[in-house]
Amino acid sequence: MAESRTSPIRGAADPPLAAGLGERWTLLAAAVLVLAGLAVYANSYRGPLVMDDALSITGNASIRHLWPPGEFLKVLHPPGGGTAVSGRPVLNLTFAINYLLAQVWTGDPFQVWCYHATNVVIHLLTGLLLLGVVRRTLLSARLRGRFGAAATPLALATALLWLVHPLATAAVDYLSQRGEALVALFFLGTLYGVIRAAQSPRPWRWGSLAVVSCLLGMGSKESMAAAPLLVLLYDRGFLSDSFRSLWRRRWGLHLAVAGTWGLLAWLALSTGNRSGTVGWQAANLWDFDLTQVWALIHFLALSFWPYPLIFDYGTALQHHFSAVWPQAVVLVGLLVATGVLVWRLAPAGFAGAVFFLILAPSSSLIPLATQPIGEHRMYLPLAAVVALVVVGGFGLWQCFMRRTGWSGGRFWVPPVVVGVLAAIALGAATVRRNAVYQSSVRLWQDTVQRRPDNARAHNTLGAALAQIGRFPQALEEYHEALQLKPDYAQAHNNLAVALEQMGRMPQALEEYHEALRLKPDYPEAHNNLGNALLSIGQVSEAIQEYQAALRLEPDYPRAHYNLALALTAAGQTREAIQQYQEALRLSPGYTAVQKNLALLLATLSPGQGGDPPRAIRLAQEACRSTQDRDASCLAILAQAYASAGRFPEAARAAEKAGAVARRAGQEALARAMEGYAALYRSGRSLR
Repeated sequence: MAESRTSPIRGAADPPLAAGLGERWTLLAAAVLVLAGLAVYANSYRGPLVMDDALSITGNASIRHLWPPGEFLKVLHPPGGGTAVSGRPVLNLTFAINYLLAQVWTGDPFQVWCYHATNVVIHLLTGLLLLGVVRRTLLSARLRGRFGAAATPLALATALLWLVHPLATAAVDYLSQRGEALVALFFLGTLYGVIRAAQSPRPWRWGSLAVVSCLLGMGSKESMAAAPLLVLLYDRGFLSDSFRSLWRRRWGLHLAVAGTWGLLAWLALSTGNRSGTVGWQAANLWDFDLTQVWALIHFLALSFWPYPLIFDYGTALQHHFSAVWPQAVVLVGLLVATGVLVWRLAPAGFAGAVFFLILAPSSSLIPLATQPIGEHRMYLPLAAVVALVVVGGFGLWQCFMRRTGWSGGRFWVPPVVVGVLAAIALGAATVRRNAVYQSSVRLWQDTVQRRPDNARAHNTLGAALAQIGRFPQALEEYHEALQLKPDYAQAHNNLAVALEQMGRMPQALEEYHEALRLKPDYPEAHNNLGNALLSIGQVSEAIQEYQAALRLEPDYPRAHYNLALALTAAGQTREAIQQYQEALRLSPGYTAVQKNLALLLATLSPGQGGDPPRAIRLAQEACRSTQDRDASCLAILAQAYASAGRFPEAARAAEKAGAVARRAGQEALARAMEGYAALYRSGRSLR
């Protein structure tokens, strides 16, 4: 890139907004940001897990332990399979910390509000960093003459409008997209570190912050790839007179920041093509890029008018240039304008570069089969758009006011009014959007309404309806999904599950077999078919299906658990114990496994594999996880105590089980536990 000799932008002094806006005003601006962010996201903490949240959190065995060191290393090697955490160790680490904190604070490591609260905290920290970066940019030698007096209010306006913008909800409310928020946080942290290093008498401290922050960003998500280039561009545009002086003063810092590409390359290679969901083999590059032409202009439009927001755009791609040529014309114009501005080192060029380069990995270079369009990708680019509008709009207002001769306090009234009204409107829209995320059914109904041709949305809405027992409506959604996409194996599987729960077993079996015909390597369908066969007494056939599921996915805790149940029914108790143990190894807090394994170990003789002391430990863990509110857990604990000869404790546990059962309306179980308590008090047990 050629170096421009254009002198820093200069202009007449601004009217005195508040002379000497220093640290005190900056702290006040930070407080306003935090309060505004907490207010607009106050209704976001109860949103359920959606889409791949289950794989990233509840089904992610790698986040269960941070200690000893061997377990911590598992956190830094998240599971593959194309999940949201695959190849993103920093993202996985944040979920592990969430898991630990939720367990300590609430006793339930999957309390969803803890995970949402962390997303909001990350969002607030990112907003504070944006405030600092924009403020110091406007106070740089290049922009101080024109914007220095208004640096703090302009930085506050930028950060505030971005913080409360409803387009950001796609990365804040959707837990698995925390990676986007982390990239924004660490990118701005890198930028802030470089800015402070250029101004500090001890630059190595701030430079270290920049390098560590960039390294963490690379471990969060692949969209951080553009950070070293953007940091170099920022340094030249705002902090240095030439590339020569830049290199002389901070060559080590920029080399260190660029060195973080090594971590990103290693992580990308370690995940391959994310199980076939990423790369040129996952989708046609031409069709994908045509789709991105439409998506990029659509994202820009949503930045100015955030409606309609869509959670899932589906997997459909554009196939013909004629469908997107108007967007292509606009996009080419924006690219050319950005290129010219970057060449001339104009400040607006940096905002354009942030927009295009951050979006480049996911919106042009690498096809994504599972989610070609996602609003969460606009999380950081939105900040660049907002900054350009706020600062550029203020600059135009300055020109207009100088021409009309306005001065003094009147100068600030219109921009302040516009800023406040915009923040209120955007904040209200964010509150409404958060409300949509509070229910899986509402979220997917909203998605289906806006994208009726999205088969995945219909299928997922069906699953959400089935989960709350609305099976007839669920069947309608599954059939709609299959009408849109007849070879949709997952929809056939989900339809089969619903039919089974409705007692329509013959039809359910047909749908399971159809799902497996379309996708023979579908472990969940094998597992579910095994459940159906076990429920009608076809034990050997069920065992075969569970084994097929485990051949495809050996680390599948539910299939190990179900296989253990089937083996128990077949009288193969030693093999069942092995399967229960494997399920517990993969999912240590699996309460159902703890209960069933404890029951086996308590009721079998030692020669058959019985182990009463271990049964007691497992039953105690299950009772703790259910907070002693599960009568069956307490009953198993009582049996385990009795098998170990600890009859007084067995009697107390049985009495407690009876009381819990009676409170729950389980009268038959309560009477049975009274009988067991009497048996245990007499010093007898049963196997």
